[in-house]
Amino acid sequence: MRLALPLLALSVLLVSCARHTSTVCVLDYQIISAEDDYRFLSRAIPEFLTSELAGSQRLYVRDPQDVDRLMNDLEQRWTLRDHTRLKNLGRRLNADYFILGSVTRLGERFVIESRLFSVKRGHVVPGTAMRETCDSEREILTQVRSVAERMRFQILARTPQPPGAVITPYTQGG
Repeated sequence: MRLALPLLALSVLLVSCARHTSTVCVLDYQIISAEDDYRFLSRAIPEFLTSELAGSQRLYVRDPQDVDRLMNDLEQRWTLRDHTRLKNLGRRLNADYFILGSVTRLGERFVIESRLFSVKRGHVVPGTAMRETCDSEREILTQVRSVAERMRFQILARTPQPPGAVITPYTQGG
């Protein structure tokens, strides 16, 4: 009987903490380029984003390899524009959000586009699409920190907050 009250308090705390966490999966980025030289970015960008987001409190970021395993188990790759399948994949992964993206080469420049997909709603969250222009290939992975910061803000702004929590707004360059 003496342990019942502390155990109840601990379980309420754990459930409360769990409710204030969003699960995020970063999918491979689509590469839009005539050359195969940039295919490595398809995996490199999600790995960097996962790393950047993993340090965030109230975010649980699934390992991209977990997502790959499930997609391979489904024995089917599909276009990321198929929101029904993406929503079903998210449910199987117990994810709240996916980060989707592409890299397009335009002459010497690269454009990184990222967007947040809500598993619950089954569509891209309005207002979360972002675009970064890079002057060189070398600059692409350095832009990932900025993408991660803005995505973190977008996700946390949509996640129920514990009492007294403050979300620091994203500011350009800061």
